[in-house]
Amino acid sequence: MTNFSQIKKKTIKSVKWTFLTELLNRSIGPLTTLILVRILLPENFGLFAGAAAIVILIESLHDFGLSRTLIKINQRRLNQSLDSAFWTMVIFSLILYILVFFLAPYIASFYQSPAMINVLRVLALETLLPISLLRALEQKKFNFNKLFIIQIISIIVPGIIGIPLALLKFGVWSLVYGYLATSLFIFIYLFIIAERRPKFKFDFKKIRNLIKISSWIFAENIFVWFFPYGEFLIIGHYLGPNNLGIYQIAYAFLAMVFGIVVGHSLPVSYSLFSKLQTQKIIFKKTVMNITQMIVFFSLPLGMGTFLLARPITSLFFNQKWFGIEFIIALLGIRFVLIQFLIIMPEALRAIGRADLNAKLYLLGIIYSIPIYILAAPHGLKFFTLITIAVTFFDNLIFAYILKKTLQIPFIFYYRASLWPLVGTLILGSIIYLITKLSSDFIFPWGIIKLVSIIVVAIFAYLAFEQFFEPKFTKKILRNLKLAFVRN
Repeated sequence: MTNFSQIKKKTIKSVKWTFLTELLNRSIGPLTTLILVRILLPENFGLFAGAAAIVILIESLHDFGLSRTLIKINQRRLNQSLDSAFWTMVIFSLILYILVFFLAPYIASFYQSPAMINVLRVLALETLLPISLLRALEQKKFNFNKLFIIQIISIIVPGIIGIPLALLKFGVWSLVYGYLATSLFIFIYLFIIAERRPKFKFDFKKIRNLIKISSWIFAENIFVWFFPYGEFLIIGHYLGPNNLGIYQIAYAFLAMVFGIVVGHSLPVSYSLFSKLQTQKIIFKKTVMNITQMIVFFSLPLGMGTFLLARPITSLFFNQKWFGIEFIIALLGIRFVLIQFLIIMPEALRAIGRADLNAKLYLLGIIYSIPIYILAAPHGLKFFTLITIAVTFFDNLIFAYILKKTLQIPFIFYYRASLWPLVGTLILGSIIYLITKLSSDFIFPWGIIKLVSIIVVAIFAYLAFEQFFEPKFTKKILRNLKLAFVRN
């Protein structure tokens, strides 16, 4: 068996674990959220989202891009640099936490919410744990079966802690304590399973060289934070915690839906691309194949969430969440646009062009943030519509860069989406007709009705694709069989 064949087989097998990871995290996991949205107020979620945006920025800063760099470098260099990388992250995270602790009142003032001060100070304790580095070590070795346990923790802990606290009227703190406990358990687990744990050693020269390699990845991590967390800051500042809570939950719902089907491709893709970076022809073909598969699944997902937003909100949200239906429908369109080029940053990063990612994200910040600031005062619906237009423009720029770097022609995206788009329109027509003929979606029979509509639409879509694209459809089914059935 050739080296590429071995890598391909290992990658496909890894899809099983990353898919199960996403399935559990984004299907069973959100059950906790659905329970919490019935108990807590949108404002509670808005406060948490605002603080979490700052916490995730801190994580991007203290990581220095080292986690992704450790995946990319060879094993010998990894062994030499691991200790220094670990302690660099620990020390810098402590400095950042102290800084955030004292800046919390000013950040709370930006959100116009004094309650944010203590929420941010407590939630930011999570950044003291170098989880990203330990996770990267397992990703590098394709140990996605071990990483699967992380998602079990992520599913169980927030519910066990958060739901009882919410029932006891802890409000936003039920989300904060659930988040902190989850991170702590994940860190302990990763530290236990690590084949080589960091030692008390530090080599300034090695870490300096590693940071130099990571510089563009580090810049990219900072810039990519603005999508969507920069949006969260703008919404929180102009529209308040209540609207931020609605937007964040709608965004999380769409991330769940798309993550179950296509989200598992990202960690596997980067590990795969890193191994194929020197084989240009195979690398390009692999990027195009994965992109085509993502498009195949994401187009019907977007149509489904757009058309089923009303029954979804009537089943799972109460009157406190008025207006979320329209936001879910619009974000369904936006998430489809995001999927077209979702793995491209991974591809550019794998071939050592993280600088392009950073520059593209910086360019996106330059034109999108002012647009969002102008749009926000006009309301959440208008703001969400503007994000769709900006995302479409982002795709045009990214596609042009990929044409220049990987020689992927524009016509590829047309060919990859033609028949899936036609099938999606047929699927959409079926969903529209059934929902129009159906009465209101009321629990519990509404759940059965919703699932039935989804199942009928899926079979109609797959039947159409099997008729017009039999080779590609069989290829997808064959890879799924290899990933989930064979040993």
